[in-house]
Amino acid sequence: MLFRSWAQAAVPVDVLLTGACFVDDRTGYVVGHDETILATGDGGATWRIEHFAPESAQPFLHIVCSADGSVVAVGAYSTLALRHSGDRAFRLQELKAATPATTRRPARMDDDADLEQPHLNAVARSDAGTLYVAGEAGHLYRSEDGGEHWVALPSPYAGSFFTVLTGGESTVLVAGLRGHVYRSTDKGQHWTAIASATDALLDGAAVLSDGRVVLVGMAGVVLVSEDGGLTFRRLRMADRKGLAAVAVGPKGPVVVGENGVRRLVLEAGK
Repeated sequence: MLFRSWAQAAVPVDVLLTGACFVDDRTGYVVGHDETILATGDGGATWRIEHFAPESAQPFLHIVCSADGSVVAVGAYSTLALRHSGDRAFRLQELKAATPATTRRPARMDDDADLEQPHLNAVARSDAGTLYVAGEAGHLYRSEDGGEHWVALPSPYAGSFFTVLTGGESTVLVAGLRGHVYRSTDKGQHWTAIASATDALLDGAAVLSDGRVVLVGMAGVVLVSEDGGLTFRRLRMADRKGLAAVAVGPKGPVVVGENGVRRLVLEAGK
């Protein structure tokens, strides 16, 4: 079902915007190209610039907010933007991660084994406040202190990850190229491959209000799990248009992609 009524918000930039999050019903943030970070205090009707650097010619790609007002954005070349609760401005820095002796990386399919500044594609926060970042060429990271310090995690896959999702305090799900999905129950130290029945790129994830996990991707692919990501069944949008994101809306799940914004209709338990 399509959303048929929209109003253009007042936006002070003209760039591609790539991610959004809300602290509450009125306070939210949007990120995009040219190191854009916008903020709203009126539920998205108007936006103001928090950070904008067109000379950088690089994007932020994803953002996550917490209920206490902390915000973390990630982007190209390992760029982070942090704003803790009470901070007056965002602080930009490069993600630099410690590498434990137990960290092992898989054999590479390409020449990205020694990337020093991999693009950071997605960020998520667990119920306990642990942050996880998924990036290109299989790079995965974890922070236990709000993004100040990071640890590189063992990677189960040589290709890029485009979405990361948390469940409870220790469960993490990552997905990306060629339909690859992996699940960890120990904060990313060990991973289990999850069958997805697709080779489509997966780039969006959400936990619905009833606990089901939904992954979306190219070619209209929708994966649904009723057991916390242990198993998935594959669905497909009728138009087979690519999907870029899925979110929980006030009337159920919403998907965004090549065919605009639509409600995702899933029967209970199916």
